Amino acid sequence: MKFIKQEKIRFKHIDYAGIVFYPRFLEMLNDLVEDWFEEALERPFSKIHETNGIPTVDLKVQFKNAARIGEILIKSLWVKELKSSSVVCGFQFINEQEKTVLEGDVTLVNVAIQEDRQSIKAEAFNEEMKICLFIIFLFCNTTFSQDYFSGKKVYCGTQNARAKELFDTGIETLYLNTQLNKKYLNMTADVFYNAYKIDSTFCDAIFFAGYTSGLTGDRKTALACYYIADSISNNKSLEFKINLAAEALRTNSDFGIKLARKKYNEVIEFFPESSEGYYGFAITSPEIGDIEKGLENLNIAIEKYNFIVPNRQNEQNFLKGILLTLNKKYSEGLEYLEMCSKAYKKDLNYKIHYSLCLLKVSEIRNDIVMKEKAFKIYKKIDNKELIPIVIKDLLVF
Repeated sequence: MKFIKQEKIRFKHIDYAGIVFYPRFLEMLNDLVEDWFEEALERPFSKIHETNGIPTVDLKVQFKNAARIGEILIKSLWVKELKSSSVVCGFQFINEQEKTVLEGDVTLVNVAIQEDRQSIKAEAFNEEMKICLFIIFLFCNTTFSQDYFSGKKVYCGTQNARAKELFDTGIETLYLNTQLNKKYLNMTADVFYNAYKIDSTFCDAIFFAGYTSGLTGDRKTALACYYIADSISNNKSLEFKINLAAEALRTNSDFGIKLARKKYNEVIEFFPESSEGYYGFAITSPEIGDIEKGLENLNIAIEKYNFIVPNRQNEQNFLKGILLTLNKKYSEGLEYLEMCSKAYKKDLNYKIHYSLCLLKVSEIRNDIVMKEKAFKIYKKIDNKELIPIVIKDLLVF
């Protein structure tokens, strides 16, 4: 799921030759990032910058074609890699002739701003933010059919001419609304819902009602619509199940975890070639408690992901390290956690599970130095009340 905005090239953007001066493109990219945080993540910079910042620490860009005054550019941003305190995003600007003007990767890091405003320090994303970013990351890296989201393919369809007309209108207005204006998104959601009211078997209409509602930030309506769409589609759609599971995870509740697990199981059953069901099973296993099965499913997902999305190695090692630790396979867990240390060393869950692995392996090896390292990592856990009881009882030094 890419975040898309539109930019008109103005006089202020160009140089004497009438083309965009390269630094202006970077300002446009920064605007895109700021809009993404406010509109997609619901974290406006005005709020974030009270205590934190999101500076760019790495930027890779290729300039492909010039842009001239009066042209309209379509700017896209998506998540490529998620780490403990940073996120790598891909971006692309294309012109009205669908030619790429520039593209590249930008790495953003979450930092805490000290009270004196004189220094900053990298800080892990909080749990709510990580869930939000992960869901977007999952959407960006699933192998959904682009034909479906462009309205060229439907799973249920309708024989009612008026319902079909409304659905087509909704698709057209959705993709014309490149600024994601909430007023027009709400109107578009109503169009899709009206198509569903005319034909209550039209699963695609109610799905897009949910999808559009989700773009406005109305998560409750999105969840309800996805649930209806999946229920009446007779297990035809991977998109319905993945979106429903991801929306359920957003609730950060026991109900949401159980509903997400149910949908991931159905993905495994009805879409076994998709990696998303296996991976979803794995990420819900710590909460469900079936750690060993979570490991089995993660291994299947890794094989599929390595083929589809090769840049997820750190994330895979992190999750596998945690699952191995929870399964009391401390030596193996330690190996995988150390593989992703650079990316996750500031993450709370990393510190908890890494210190436990170090402690238990040190006891097996009678290694005093390793035990001291385990205690050092343990002391870095600022809020020890967040350590799960089952792990806290094992962290005895």
